[in-house]
Amino acid sequence: MGPAAVSVIVLRPQAVTLQSDLPGRTSPLQISDVRPQINGIIQARLFKEGSNVKAGQGLYRIDPAPYQATLDQATAQLANARAALVTARLKAERYADLVKINAVSRQDADDAQAAFGEAAAVVQQQQAAVESARINLNYTRITAPISGHIGTSAFTVGAPVSYTHLEE
Repeated sequence: MGPAAVSVIVLRPQAVTLQSDLPGRTSPLQISDVRPQINGIIQARLFKEGSNVKAGQGLYRIDPAPYQATLDQATAQLANARAALVTARLKAERYADLVKINAVSRQDADDAQAAFGEAAAVVQQQQAAVESARINLNYTRITAPISGHIGTSAFTVGAPVSYTHLEE
């Protein structure tokens, strides 16, 4: 039979990538539950489930109409309170001058000054009401608090949502 045929391989150095598949688990650095801060009806879902979102990106829009109406009402009440403040200030100033020459009683001047103070307080209350209404209107746009991968939607378009304060 003769000698057996064999193949020859010449060894040469070369780069080899080492790869290992190991079992493991990962956990996110940040997790955030997205919940509404007001009550309302979901008008739109602004993301695709399973996509990546950026912090500040819109996720949901709640019907803003009732919150816009509340802001408009508070703004009108503030304008009314400011007008009443001007009237009260002018009357208090007039009475302060008239009391010096005994044209009005001291009690009337004191009452006018007190009414001016009350009108100023009402203006502050109405300014706070406007700010509160503006905050609630801004809450009709629910945004992503962090960047990352978003899972399945907890809410659908047309669904009523409500704010519930969770005690910790």
